[in-house]
Amino acid sequence: MQFKHPEILWALLLLIIPILIHLFQLRKFKKTAFTNVVMLQKVFSESRKSNTLKKWLLLLCRLAILSCIILAFAQPFTANSLALKEKETVIYIDDSFSMEATNDGVPLLQKAIQEVLQHADRDEEVSLFTNTLTYHNSKLSSLTNRLLNIKASAKQLNKEQIQLKANSLFTKSTTTEKQFIVISDFQEVINWNNTPIPGISTYLVPLKPTIQNNASIDSVYIEDKGNPNRYTLAFTGIPEGEQLPLSIYQNDTLISKLAAVGTSELKTNVTVDLPDKKELNAHVVFADNLLPYDNHFYFSKDATSKIKVMGISDGSDGFLKRIYTEDTFSFIGFTATNLNYSLIDEQHTIVLNNLKNIPSNLITSLTSFYKNGGSLVVIPPVKMPTEQYNKLLLPLEGISFTENILNTQKISNIQFKHPLYKNVFEKEVRNFDFPRVDSYYNLSSTTGTALAFDNGKPFLQVADRLYIFTASLDEQNSNFTNAPLIVPTFFNIGFFSFPNQQLYFTVGENSNLAVNQANGNSIIKLSKGVNEIIPLQQSFAKYSLLNFKDAPERDGIYTLLIDKAPSGSISFNYNRTESDLKYSATETYTNFKVIDSIENLFTALKAANNSTAYWKWFVIFALLFLLLEVGIQKFLS
Repeated sequence: MQFKHPEILWALLLLIIPILIHLFQLRKFKKTAFTNVVMLQKVFSESRKSNTLKKWLLLLCRLAILSCIILAFAQPFTANSLALKEKETVIYIDDSFSMEATNDGVPLLQKAIQEVLQHADRDEEVSLFTNTLTYHNSKLSSLTNRLLNIKASAKQLNKEQIQLKANSLFTKSTTTEKQFIVISDFQEVINWNNTPIPGISTYLVPLKPTIQNNASIDSVYIEDKGNPNRYTLAFTGIPEGEQLPLSIYQNDTLISKLAAVGTSELKTNVTVDLPDKKELNAHVVFADNLLPYDNHFYFSKDATSKIKVMGISDGSDGFLKRIYTEDTFSFIGFTATNLNYSLIDEQHTIVLNNLKNIPSNLITSLTSFYKNGGSLVVIPPVKMPTEQYNKLLLPLEGISFTENILNTQKISNIQFKHPLYKNVFEKEVRNFDFPRVDSYYNLSSTTGTALAFDNGKPFLQVADRLYIFTASLDEQNSNFTNAPLIVPTFFNIGFFSFPNQQLYFTVGENSNLAVNQANGNSIIKLSKGVNEIIPLQQSFAKYSLLNFKDAPERDGIYTLLIDKAPSGSISFNYNRTESDLKYSATETYTNFKVIDSIENLFTALKAANNSTAYWKWFVIFALLFLLLEVGIQKFLS
């Protein structure tokens, strides 16, 4: 038995007072016998014994009354060791989009919040956090309105981030019992596993929706570059044979209606021709009752500035003209002798193609162009003036050409993860008809390689915005200009020199957009309705580069404002990683206490923390002894 206030037990020492009083009242008197009162002596003796017994009983009753009162104030109780420890409780409620799925018609997020408020101790201080919000050492009663107003978020923490956040909310004390409650649907994207969290009792409450098949639109793209008004919509999760009606709107005007039909692989592509508009602000809408966040998709196409590419060639530049077409690029070609130097600073990409001589003034102009943010492509001739090329390259990135190698090599090593080829191939190709070169130059460089020969030597070396080919692309030396690989190589080199607008961006991803502006001091904003956002931006000599990693936080079509003047539209969509409802096997986790419902969790926690109090019994005993004392006083003579 333990006592809540053990210091009160010192009051038991007061029991000595009634004992002393009793002993004082029982002091002995001297007896004097009278010969003529023998009968009275006997009566007196019997009365004296009865009185002594009464006093002893009264003493015991009073001691018992006083003892019970003292023990009642000390509040005795019994409990296990866990209930006696001071506790810290941290609750994580997953508020990601997948928690909008319903169970018995109620969204999982709403159900989780309501059950926590219903079954947890609302007057106990806890720390609670979601993917976006944190409440430290607060009573649930004071958080009720804020918790009930929580909306699903695009942000999803993984297990490591959840663990780090929970550890920051616990104290460093080693004597407290730390309880961590995780309420989530435990999608695989959380990456939860059976690895325990040291020093913390962790309780998992997995929530699952009634229906676990979700249809979503994953992407929109233009597959045929020759038909820029034909769009492909990619869907997943539509059951085989089932039709999903779609509506496509330009702003608020309906411009197309069609249907997506499910396949056995649950992946469906739908092609649609939309009206030819210079500015397209479209969104696709369909009805799916599971997750509302992925039932719409925004995409935009603006009459944006074209990417400016200049070719400086000795010989044919026909392959450059075929790649840098007018739909995306503005290409101009010169020879070294008729070059208009005033146009160099206006370009985004300059290609030096097969130059047999590089004048000093051109080297100076190209050096300034590169340092001001331009992209430079160097394609050497078969017989190269090495000294002139190295005079250009060494100050830029410390790269230089060395000896010429007369040896036929295939261009067979493609770095599929390099930005130039990251989204070009569906899978790594091994049976490709690789192009060849008959001669090439060695490079003195430690920069990255995008393409290489059979022998591992670089064919295309990349250093920041500098792209160096080690072999001439003249048809007498190489068939690379006739190979399919040339198109994505040069197209992406030009495209990356000015990150032009794409159909849409993904909220929260580290994506960039280059914006032409009159000067580097322009204020660039994104506007949607009455809300305005200033994204991260970096100014260059030719453009400003916007970064959308931290803003905006919501999907939709935003107006681009440059110095308060509208300059096109940009679409943003939420990441679709949570649309595929795949869940971790939490029932197999042995290092955590997995509870099947929030109600059962808090019932178990309350049972483990319960203690049995006995102070009421001691109050009752004190009253009983008081009644006994009254009875002794009245009936025992």
